Amino acid sequence: MTRQSLPREFKKAEQVIFARTEGEDFTLLDRKVFNLLLAHAYRNLKVQSVHRISVEELRRLMGMGDASNERLKESLERL
Repeated sequence: MTRQSLPREFKKAEQVIFARTEGEDFTLLDRKVFNLLLAHAYRNLKVQSVHRISVEELRRLMGMGDASNERLKESLERL
């Protein structure tokens, strides 16, 4: 899935999909990661309960290039 093929808008019902953190506030990166993960899985939410994406694919969709995985790992741990 390319960045251009992600839906421009999608509805996310809070009752069904909700991200929360225990303690720390979400950062802008956390919100971007959450929304990209949701967009990536969105088309199959009704028929598939487990969704997978490689770190490389997530980094590509986020436009992270060759940046360290440390910030991404920290964000995923908060989510």
